[in-house]
This record gives sequence, structure tokens and C-alpha cells, in this order.
Amino acid sequence: ERKADVTVAVMQVPMEEAHRFGTLVTAPDGRVVGFDEKPPQPKSNLISMGIYVFDRDVLVRRLEEDARIQGSKRDFGRDIVPRMVEIDRVFAYPFRGYWRDVGTIQSYWESNMPRMALNTGFSSAGGGGVEAVPGSPRYFFTHAYCSHPLSW
Repeated sequence: ERKADVTVAVMQVPMEEAHRFGTLVTAPDGRVVGFDEKPPQPKSNLISMGIYVFDRDVLVRRLEEDARIQGSKRDFGRDIVPRMVEIDRVFAYPFRGYWRDVGTIQSYWESNMPRMALNTGFSSAGGGGVEAVPGSPRYFFTHAYCSHPLSW
């Protein structure tokens, strides 16, 4: 629709968390006009989710160019995407569904806690260790089991 060379999935986070991500500044039409990887003082709370859709030919060209740049760390967030923002058509795609950052041990753990509250077949009741006997339920950890395993 916009003939983007790159589309970046984005979402807003609280400003105090924005420094942990690549932050973007966009024009009213959604075109990305600024990209800063993990800035100490973010200009925006619009963050990259780390999900990109590239035009293959443009990406290959930019990777080849980056390979010739001395001092490049070959990093998408610090080198490649910011350069593409300067010379290519980069647009933001506002994502409004469920997404959680898993870039730290704490955020990984926190992202899994809502699943434990859902009716997923996991329970905090039960014995400990891994049950090797065929049948249900399957015990994975002390006080956790899966009542509807997908395999075994």
C-alpha cells in the first residue's frame, strides 16, 4: 500500500520504560523519521517490537553496504535500521494486540505469569518431578502439572 522498504511493528510503552527499546519518531503518515536504539533520554515512547518486514532486495543491498562500513557492529537496531530510516521508505505499523518484551529474565518471567492464570491445562496443584508413566496428568515442576499434554 505504501511501498515501504521496511515496515516496523511498533507500540507505545510508558515513557519511563522507553529507554529499554529502540524508539521511533514518525510523521503523521506513519513514515519513520527517527530511530534511536535504547536511548538514555528517549524522544518518544513509540518503540520497535523487533518485528520487521523488509523488501528483500533493499535489505540485501543495505546489508552489503553495511559490510563495507568500518566500525559497524552489524546490528539492526544500532546500524542498519537507522541508516535505512535516512535513505529508504520506512513505515511504522501500530500493533494493538498482546505483546510482551522478553529481553530480561524478569520480563520473560512476567510474560508467562498471565498464562498460568488461564485455563490452559496447567495447575499449581499436584506432586513434583516429571512423571514418566503414560497417561494424564504430566508433572513438570514441584506443584505443577499439565492435565492435557500435547505429546508423550
